[in-house]
Amino acid sequence: MVAGCTRGRQDTVDPLYQLLDSAQRDVEAARALRSSSGQVEDVITVRKAHIAALQAEIARQEKLWERPATSSSTATHTEGSLKKLRRHLTDASQEALSVVASNAGYRAGLAGSIAASCNALAKVVLS
Repeated sequence: MVAGCTRGRQDTVDPLYQLLDSAQRDVEAARALRSSSGQVEDVITVRKAHIAALQAEIARQEKLWERPATSSSTATHTEGSLKKLRRHLTDASQEALSVVASNAGYRAGLAGSIAASCNALAKVVLS
């Protein structure tokens, strides 16, 4: 892509919606675990920052992508254990890495940052 040029409208759903949905579910799950561990406050703080950044980027390029057919999933993964939250954060890191591979520029950097921080949350904060 040449600097200053943008891709035309995509015929697919913006992949950032999947990352947004995952971050929202992580916040819900972490809130449910507040009484069992103080470590989840860091998860909530970081994943809320991810939500804000993803929403801003989705809004910035909303005319270039399709919206999901339905709103974000209302299903949660609030299983009630740090181990399961840690596993979901690891999965979220992998999801974000797949977005890195299929995007460029700021979007790839945003997804890469999310991947790294989810990995850190899972392997450092919740270990």
